[in-house]
Amino acid sequence: MRINIPWNRYALIVELADRFKERIPKFGKTLLQKMVYLLQEVYGVNCGYRFELYTYGPFSSELLQDLDLVESLGGVTVVPVISGVGGYMILPGEYSELLKKKAESFLSDEKTLSALDNVVKNFGNYLAKDLELRSTIIY
Repeated sequence: MRINIPWNRYALIVELADRFKERIPKFGKTLLQKMVYLLQEVYGVNCGYRFELYTYGPFSSELLQDLDLVESLGGVTVVPVISGVGGYMILPGEYSELLKKKAESFLSDEKTLSALDNVVKNFGNYLAKDLELRSTIIY
């Protein structure tokens, strides 16, 4: 029996946390949802998630489940933010490099790399509420 582990999806979460660790605004759960949605729908990266329209724009429950799993594997750390509007901050975890190595060919693929660079460059400075609006329009 073969178990199909979606390492690409897990590594994508870690890669985004790594790319946003020094950026403002903070990288939280809403930004994760919108960045993955944009990667998949605008930049054509096969992330493997199904999104549906939700209160704050496109949302994937599978992505939220993967985030919890990646956190339990030590790929990311999800920290509650108690100041300001609250929410969460997603940071690279102790085993982030190990998880990225599991999907090295996916992350180093020219299309994926270009899409990651572009989504961070073009959308990385927006607040969650701004990305909610843009991703909803795209949806």
